Amino acid sequence: MYEGHLTTNPFASVRFDGVGRSKSYAVPEDSEVRVLLTHCTDQWLLALLHICLLSGMRLGEARGLHREEIISKGNLGQFFVIKPNALRNLKTPMAEREVPVHSELQPTLLRLPSSGPLFPRVSVNVMTKAFAKLRDSVGLQHLVFHGTRKWFTTQCERTGVPEHFTASLVGPKHASTAQNPSQT
Repeated sequence: MYEGHLTTNPFASVRFDGVGRSKSYAVPEDSEVRVLLTHCTDQWLLALLHICLLSGMRLGEARGLHREEIISKGNLGQFFVIKPNALRNLKTPMAEREVPVHSELQPTLLRLPSSGPLFPRVSVNVMTKAFAKLRDSVGLQHLVFHGTRKWFTTQCERTGVPEHFTASLVGPKHASTAQNPSQT
């Protein structure tokens, strides 16, 4: 049209106002998290839920963890090293980070492989479907797995963790999602 090949814009009637905007994810309530964890019978999904809820990791980041990416920093404790590997790419270069391993994750980590990938036979697609089946079975259809990140940032905010520290754990874009739910 701009070069004179068309007389009218064929897309003039197409509305673009909602296109390209990401959907906001619901922050699970604490009671909803308890229901999910209590009713989850898939051990791989349960382990991934624990890790994502207590670290703020994306599902793909947690699914791609290797045992060798859990490092000890002496009296500071253990940390997950989030970086690209054969099982995962990161959303952005800024997603590379080190995340403290919550003490409540120790029993979960002990049940996972002692070397190599922690989730060797699990795909993100399979876990997303397993989560959808779980949430539907307990009547929480409004939740998506990504809500675990928002739950984590909400917990950080509730307990007074400075926003810049939360940003270093989950990435700067997600640090204030509890205050501004339109960010995803």
